[in-house]
This record gives sequence, structure tokens and C-alpha cells, in this order.
Amino acid sequence: MTSMGSGVWQTTYGFVVSPNRDEEFFSDASGQSDFTIRRKPRDEDSLTFLPSVLFTWLPTSQAFSRLQHGPTVGLGLTAGEAGGRVSALVGWGLRFHQNIGLAVGVNVYQHRRLDGQYLEGQVIQENLESSKLNRDSTRANYFAALTMRFGAQPFGASRKAGRSTVK
Repeated sequence: MTSMGSGVWQTTYGFVVSPNRDEEFFSDASGQSDFTIRRKPRDEDSLTFLPSVLFTWLPTSQAFSRLQHGPTVGLGLTAGEAGGRVSALVGWGLRFHQNIGLAVGVNVYQHRRLDGQYLEGQVIQENLESSKLNRDSTRANYFAALTMRFGAQPFGASRKAGRSTVK
């Protein structure tokens, strides 16, 4: 018989979403040689997608339960317009038969912000590129995730030759 000890960390893949909290700015022509720093408009309800790898603790006491829950940690990358920023995640996961689940928590990754040497509405003499006006600032954000574990039997515990194992 295989023993789990006090439990195991199980790997899942997450489809994580967080509110888009980027604040990007641009320089807008306001005269012949003057430019005003303005915030780029964005949809307040937009989301940032973060494909992620998550690790959820499965205590021995929940190994053969239909529903399991436990602490979840992970790493992800932002996708889309915000592409390529690394994210660290920590939260709580709820899973059905160890394979499909939901997780919620807090993630930390870089958000776009106006560089500290400028102010919104400031008039400048040169048309600056977005990369000169904006910088990345590490911020916390909340997330929700759909998680999947690619195990042997998606909706049941694995059983071989009369003995139970948890993978």
C-alpha cells in the first residue's frame, strides 16, 4: 500500500483572470510644440488573462473525497496586450475529484503606471514614446481561476488491482 504521509502537493493548470489595473499614458498634441500627458482610455471591466501552473495541497484526510480544498500557490504569465509579465499567485482552491476546480486569491505582477517624473495633464515640449512615459510597478491584485489536473480518470479516484492510489 502506498502512503501519502500527511498529504501531497498536486499540480494543476489554471485559466486565471484578474481585473486589468494598468494605467497607461500618452502625449497628446495640444499646440504647435506642446504636448499634454493624458491617460489612455480603457474598459473599466476589462480582465487580464494569466495562463498559470498552480500547486494545491491535498491532505490525506481528503484524498478520496468528492470535494477537496486547500491552499494553492502558483506562477503565471500575463497574456494579450499585457503579455509577458510574470505573476506569483497565492489563494485557496476547491476541486472536484482532484481534477477540476476553482481557485481565488491574490496575485502580484507588474502593472503599467505613469513614470514618477511626470503628472497626468502636465504639458511637455516633446512628443514622448509610451515607453518613456510609462513604467512597470509591482502591485497586488485579486484573481479567480478555473483549474484542471490532467490525471488518469478525470471524475474518479484511480484504482488498480484492488488498491487505491492517489497521484
